[in-house]
Amino acid sequence: EKYNGSKGQKLNNVYKWMKEHDQAFSTATEKGGVLFSVALSQAKDLALKIALEAGISENRENEISDDRLRGRTILVCRSKADLEVISCTFREGSAFSVLNHATQPLAERTRATFSSKCATFDVVLSTYDALMSKDVAIAVNEDGHATTQENGGSSWYSSRSNENDPITVDTLSTLHLLQWDRVIFLDELGRKSYLAKFGTIRGKAAIALNAMSRFACFGPGSAKEKNPWEGLRKSDKRAFQSVAAVLRMKEDGDDDSIFCNSIDLKTATKL
Repeated sequence: EKYNGSKGQKLNNVYKWMKEHDQAFSTATEKGGVLFSVALSQAKDLALKIALEAGISENRENEISDDRLRGRTILVCRSKADLEVISCTFREGSAFSVLNHATQPLAERTRATFSSKCATFDVVLSTYDALMSKDVAIAVNEDGHATTQENGGSSWYSSRSNENDPITVDTLSTLHLLQWDRVIFLDELGRKSYLAKFGTIRGKAAIALNAMSRFACFGPGSAKEKNPWEGLRKSDKRAFQSVAAVLRMKEDGDDDSIFCNSIDLKTATKL
């Protein structure tokens, strides 16, 4: 889809902002950020463009990073209908290999080799419901992050924790066995939100997923303040804490370090 005039300029500015916050392009300390007022049609175009250019810059075969299988790009959608729209965009707009995780049979997802299979695809698509699937026992640290690594090439996984990093064991999806280059969550704010509800199974699954770059895109109508990220912190501290935990932002950081990680498509006229 082509965007012209001010609409196109805003979308281009949002893409530039995402690129600056993506670890594939930058060594900056930011791990990603939160985007507001992004329609599904815009989110799919942004995701496709960031994955396309990241794929060019990476230019590598599948790798093992820190003894863990490395995945490339994973998108988490609210519904299977949204997932199908995203899937068509990637298949028609690129030569990417795309795996629809949400439609895989349970017997396939729980195979010992399924995480290795996911690592061979350029893009993996899933939903929040599929992401919270109870497929395999995985160690998680006190922040709820998956901490497993592959042990000797077998299907058994061991903890990377130590005495200073207490762990528990949770049952998560096989997607949590990979270290992803980037994850893009598509969601809404308000009562229908998945990421802004603290302590839910879907929220915990999103927090546990490991990725170098983490983005959350909230749909139109999700922001009414001039600075929606700051507005969320003031109006709903619990929701703010939940989204910050998913994106692994330090809530106690200074305002500049927190709010530079957000952008609103409605007002993204310049960077």
